[in-house]
Amino acid sequence: MIRARPLDMVGVMFTRTEANPEVIVLQDLEYGLGRKSLPNSATVQQSWVQMFEATYNFHVMNGFAFQLYFQPIMQSNLQRNKHDVDAMGLTLHVVM
Repeated sequence: MIRARPLDMVGVMFTRTEANPEVIVLQDLEYGLGRKSLPNSATVQQSWVQMFEATYNFHVMNGFAFQLYFQPIMQSNLQRNKHDVDAMGLTLHVVM
């Protein structure tokens, strides 16, 4: 990667989670019957969620590193009526 930083790490991950087909059928039935409240705090039938994550881990010294990450989350809570979410963060790793 970067020759001057041999202990740094880069990570990439993609995840797709789909609701159980039986849950989808049950929620379709309940939604069709006019229920205002669906299981799992859903407001419409749940189907799938996708997430991509990119991280960079900076090694500062033995026992100390920090990690930056970015996660775009598509169809949060498995619902098509929810806005996509972008999460960014910083994690500190300290070993004493």
